Amino acid sequence: MIRYAVLGLVQGLTEFLPISSSGHLVLAQKILGVDPPGLAVEAAAHLGTLLALLLAFRHDLARLARGPWEGKGWREVGLLALATFPLVVLGPILHNSVEEAFGSCKAVGVGLLVTAGTLALGQLKVGRARGESVGWGQALGVGLAQVASLFPGISRSGVTVCAGLVLGVRSPEAARFAFLVGIPAIAGASGFALAQTSWPGPEQAFALVLVAATAFLSGSLAIRLFLEVARRGYLWPFAVYCLILGLLVML
Repeated sequence: MIRYAVLGLVQGLTEFLPISSSGHLVLAQKILGVDPPGLAVEAAAHLGTLLALLLAFRHDLARLARGPWEGKGWREVGLLALATFPLVVLGPILHNSVEEAFGSCKAVGVGLLVTAGTLALGQLKVGRARGESVGWGQALGVGLAQVASLFPGISRSGVTVCAGLVLGVRSPEAARFAFLVGIPAIAGASGFALAQTSWPGPEQAFALVLVAATAFLSGSLAIRLFLEVARRGYLWPFAVYCLILGLLVML
């Protein structure tokens, strides 16, 4: 049971901190000899992190849900839909390439170096970005950045937040929009895994609940931490971490 708790803990932390959950998963499998968690465990972990996101942004989601009925709010719904569109279109096209990358430590090392460079670029833009809201072109840019995070080692939270910063959006709004865009992506990953797994027995069900619970708790903590980090503009520690880890993997 400790293994399941650790899997949920790692998934929750690395999903929302800009250090790539997929990259750490591949490294654990390849270097430490940890077996792949399986689709049921993967689905439970994604459900836990999804619940953490829904809880953290419940007020934003409630406002988005009420907006169209009140004659407003269509714009942000449209922006989120536009940002999700590249993943829906390009995800299936890149499926085989992504699967191949998940079998390569070298691909993870390259991905971590890409994340490090992206975070460093975002750090340079923190004090210069002045946009208070996300525009249509910026939403599309964030969506394209999210497609890159399909590859292991490239952090979804890192590249989407930094895409917003590079495109001129201030860090608090860039982080908020990036996390909202992540909700459909994580929900889709969870649904995909659930659709391919069978109903668990009592013992496995308890283990899956444990995975989801630890992913939820660690994910909730990671969301709060990264939002504060983004607000203060302290991206460089994560850039250094990804750089060092990426270089070690490549060497």
